Amino acid sequence: MKKLLVLLLALALVLSFAACGATDEEAAEEAPAEEAAAEETAAEETPAEESSAVEGINHIVLFESNVADLEATDVNGVQAYSVADFIAAKLNAPTGAAKVVATDGYAVDTTVEDISSLYITLDGDNAPVFVGEDLAKELTVKNMLYIAFENEAIYFVESDFPFADVMTNLGLSEDATYTFTASDAFAYDAVDLEDAQKAEVKCAATTGNLVNVFFYSMGDKGADLRECVDITLK
Repeated sequence: MKKLLVLLLALALVLSFAACGATDEEAAEEAPAEEAAAEETAAEETPAEESSAVEGINHIVLFESNVADLEATDVNGVQAYSVADFIAAKLNAPTGAAKVVATDGYAVDTTVEDISSLYITLDGDNAPVFVGEDLAKELTVKNMLYIAFENEAIYFVESDFPFADVMTNLGLSEDATYTFTASDAFAYDAVDLEDAQKAEVKCAATTGNLVNVFFYSMGDKGADLRECVDITLK
């Protein structure tokens, strides 16, 4: 009888250890699956990070400041700059539609391809204006103010004006941060929307050099960001 009891106890212990081993193995197998499921659920519940890119035009290039380091070509007796070269050097490869607008409000829809064979001159009473052998009649736009692409614009500064005019003309975002960059790569963020709107864009005839932008928020009494080449919106 004692031997039988010992055998039964031994068998019970063996079965108990076997059950515990199986439970541990199952738990080990289930843990990675549970962790993966938890990660998947967390990923589904966490919203994707929204893009910080500003919709619409988010990069403005000031033509007069940017041709300082480009070579002019004689076209029909005037010094002019290749549109294709300017786009390649100063913009982010725009494609598709383009819109040319004059200071008097005249506007014409065109394409990057159509204007890439042309040149822009700053000489003469009608400047800035396109010149070139392949100039279509509708692109004879006198006193161009800007050329707008999908996300970028070339802006001409032949007179002084508040930056608020640029914002209105291009329909720029009021929620963006405006960063003005000089030719030496110095960058200045407008303090707020009002600071950007009140900034004064000064033409080369006023500055005696390239385009400057005066900020009331810069320094104690306001100061110019000299040789401003572009403005980005973030």
